[in-house]
Amino acid sequence: MSPPSQNFDLERIWEKLANAIDAAGSGKEVLFLSKFAILASKELNDGQQVERLVDIALEDLT
Repeated sequence: MSPPSQNFDLERIWEKLANAIDAAGSGKEVLFLSKFAILASKELNDGQQVERLVDIALEDLT
């Protein structure tokens, strides 16, 4: 089975997020990322998927 195709460029998304974090300014990075996460979660409309993604994002950070 082949992996699902991605309809977007992850490098472009990475760059967009990095620029947005910079634009948010010093001390507001966490606020921006929290707001982004909530908005993205609303768009996904799948609580279990969001929880799984949170767990994945935490891997290798601690």
